[in-house]
Amino acid sequence: MLDTIKHNIDVIGITASIIGLLRFIPMVFEIYKTKKTNNFPYLMLGFAIISTILWLIYGFINYSISLLISASIALFVYLFILFMKLKY
Repeated sequence: MLDTIKHNIDVIGITASIIGLLRFIPMVFEIYKTKKTNNFPYLMLGFAIISTILWLIYGFINYSISLLISASIALFVYLFILFMKLKY
């Protein structure tokens, strides 16, 4: 019974992570296409990267697959934006 509940919670978490991260797709394509990152100040990116790393640590400590997946993808997106900002 508890395994079923935990599995359902994980499925909800993973689904929420995927849906939440879909919002990044248009932004990443726009940055890649235009090479413009003016809407992302360095300070905001720094806070976002630090926050996401802390979420990853929290996910490892709590063995939360959904949190690890979403934080990993978010970190990748933020690092991509930072890379594009530094490059262009």
